[in-house]
Amino acid sequence: PTPPHRIILENGLNVGTMEGSLATSGSTVQGNFRLVVQEATNVPAGCRTLSVTWKKGVKAVSTGPAAVQEGCAEWDCALPISCVLSRSSAAHGQAQFEAKFCWLQVVCDGDTVLGHVQLDLSDFCDGEVHQRALQVWKGGQSSSALGSIRLRISIQALSSHGPSSFPGVSTAVGVASKPPLPSPQP
Repeated sequence: PTPPHRIILENGLNVGTMEGSLATSGSTVQGNFRLVVQEATNVPAGCRTLSVTWKKGVKAVSTGPAAVQEGCAEWDCALPISCVLSRSSAAHGQAQFEAKFCWLQVVCDGDTVLGHVQLDLSDFCDGEVHQRALQVWKGGQSSSALGSIRLRISIQALSSHGPSSFPGVSTAVGVASKPPLPSPQP
């Protein structure tokens, strides 16, 4: 039998020890990620503090409030995110995962939701640090009326000992998700 924290792909390739990061469970895999919220730009005037929160059921993790100065808020705050990823069919001997969307809520002054940011966690299962500049959306529309708020984040899949490397792991192709937006120009 396969040891509890080993992933063996369908072609028999041993991906390695994931120790809590991507421990297998049938056709699902537990994924742990480190999402660092770095800054928000184009924050509307009148917003004194800003926070970013990830919620899943009754669990929630937040950056806590950061002071807004000249339309910017900075945190450099890590949010631990855990989820169950579902395997999709393997292609060319590589494991793939179905889309797993994560929503970050952006809140002004502790009680006014300005909008949300969406990430597909299956895009980040390679153990690399990924940088993204993300547009905040409200009600399916851009926050343009609110000043086009943007979040700058980094995200990385983790094991219990730090960054994971997932040789032979790729994400599913053809899954609908919003591409990262280019970084704002000064």
